[in-house]
Amino acid sequence: MKLKYTLLAAVGLSFFTSGAFAQTPVPQTQPLTPQQLEVAKEKAIASKDLVNQPNMTPQLLETMKQRAAQGDVVAQSLLGQVYQNGKYGVKKNYFTARDWYEKAAAQGNVASMINLGDMYQKGLGVPKSYSKAKELFEQAAAKGDAVAQYNLGVMYQDGRGVKKDGKKALEWYNKSAAQGYGDAYNNTGAIYEHGINVSSSKKAAEENYQKACENNSKQGCINYKRLHDKK
Repeated sequence: MKLKYTLLAAVGLSFFTSGAFAQTPVPQTQPLTPQQLEVAKEKAIASKDLVNQPNMTPQLLETMKQRAAQGDVVAQSLLGQVYQNGKYGVKKNYFTARDWYEKAAAQGNVASMINLGDMYQKGLGVPKSYSKAKELFEQAAAKGDAVAQYNLGVMYQDGRGVKKDGKKALEWYNKSAAQGYGDAYNNTGAIYEHGINVSSSKKAAEENYQKACENNSKQGCINYKRLHDKK
């Protein structure tokens, strides 16, 4: 999310937050009218959040399928999530999800790049491939997406499909954190707290944990409280 796509945390430390990719439970709300759906789509485009979409009727879902077939990138990405997670009465189908993600990603949709990357790293509907996942995350990161930047940090931190590289992990976390992504601040704090490829600094750790908490990272709040209470 968030949709959950999780890369495992590095070195087994619970201080770290695992990767997150685009999927969270869809809230149960009243069905949208076609006009409201258009507004929701515009908001989804602006926020890059195609997961937290209100519930819809079978008729609206059929409309989304038609628009996706006509090349509507938001509809394609949303349908990918619908089939990946089995939403709205649609049977879960990773292969169909992959197809829609590929179409949307080809049009530059970063959420689809991230979700498709998650499918590759887990082998869902595609051969398991960390290198392909990394390639997709890099494409989204090149567009400035904070989640993709964070996911690359986790890959380098864990050594998933790449050689472990704490320096590169920190570089990606910094890019993600600069955009206010809380979990990137949290993992940066953990790196400084434990001196992983950097000089250990409780001050830098606490500062990053605080920023993580301020940016909605639950693990960041836990870590900040833990360090702050030790004073």
